[in-house]
Formats: sequence, structure tokens, C-alpha cells
Amino acid sequence: MNWIGECELVRLVGGDTFHAAVSERAVSEQAGRPGEMGQRVMLAVYPARRIDPPTRLVVRGREVRVLGTQMPPWPDEPALVNCVVATPALPDDAVITDAPSDVLDVATGRLGVEGAVRWSGAVHVSSPAPATVEAAGEDAPLNR
Repeated sequence: MNWIGECELVRLVGGDTFHAAVSERAVSEQAGRPGEMGQRVMLAVYPARRIDPPTRLVVRGREVRVLGTQMPPWPDEPALVNCVVATPALPDDAVITDAPSDVLDVATGRLGVEGAVRWSGAVHVSSPAPATVEAAGEDAPLNR
């Protein structure tokens, strides 16, 4: 797959810049939020790099929040980063769980089974580094 000539400059909020091919989907209603509209954006990043949530990026002058990264099966292919255009007035969804255990889940073959869900709800990411969230009127580090 050749992305040369199609790359645009993307900036991490509060961080560095990199090049990526940008694909925008049409504006549509957000799942689970009737009447609220959202727009998905996909980035092809080469050389591949993982960009995990709750990272925010500036793409084509708009802030987007990262939903997740699909790493390529081969080293010479780009990573695909799924994002959604961030609407500052709308909160992000967050789920806080116990730390993953250090045991092997035989059914999935994965090390580190997810812990129990402690809290889930709407939060606002209020700073990129260190990331903090505001939920229920309180600010807290994102990793606590």
C-alpha cells in the first residue's frame, strides 16, 4: 500500500507531529446518544506507531479523540488509527477497571485478564500530559 502524496500533518495535542493519510466518514448519529451527531476519522500512519486512547489529535484543524490503533500484520504496512471528531461540549465515555491480572486466560490465549469494572460514565479529558479527567465535579489523574 502506497501512501506517498496522500499524507497530511497530524499533531498530538500537547506533543509532537507526524504524517498520516486521512480518511473522513460522513457525519452520522452517535451510537448510544440519540440526536447527537459525530464524525469518524481514520488515519494510516507509516511507519506504524501505536496511539492509544485517551490521546487527542489535531487533524485538518479539528480536534479528534483516538478510539484505538490497529497495528499492521507486517512491518512495512501502516497502522490504522480510528478516531472520532471531539465535540468539547460532549463528554467522552470512560470505564475504570481493576488492574489486569497476571494470569493466562486459556480461552483467549491472552495474558492479563481484565479486572472487574469499578466505574463507568461520562468524563472530560482536561489535560494531555499528565492526563486528568473531570467526572462528577472532581479532577483526577487518568491512571487512578
